[in-house]
Amino acid sequence: MRRTLLSVLLFILGAASLLFAQKAGFVNLEAKEKRDLVTKLMIVTDMYTTLDFSINSIVASMPEEIRPSLRRAIKTDELMRRVIPVYERHLSRETLQALLDFYQTEPGNAWLRAQDAIMKDSMAVSKAYTSECVKALSAK
Repeated sequence: MRRTLLSVLLFILGAASLLFAQKAGFVNLEAKEKRDLVTKLMIVTDMYTTLDFSINSIVASMPEEIRPSLRRAIKTDELMRRVIPVYERHLSRETLQALLDFYQTEPGNAWLRAQDAIMKDSMAVSKAYTSECVKALSAK
């Protein structure tokens, strides 16, 4: 009984402290909610894999002798942490929620499933087109 009362008291004190901190401007619950939505969106869209792919592409374009140490130095988790504020800056809470809602629908799931194949095929088309342009310029 004593533990239960103590737990309830600590919960009330914690909630009161949080409300006080929020009113005083120390804690912004709206910002935390938005950050949580960004994090959920990044998980749903598998942003980690996308960022990791981008890092690997950048590293592959660097001189071969620095690639291994550069890849070890660049942390995908750290990049994810730094990208979250970009999403927060450009997307409203409502937009983030709408995107999350969309990805829970069948069309949203279909888009997520097809994204990798679309990106891979688009890259192949882009590479072929670029090669054609280079050949055409070289022929002149």
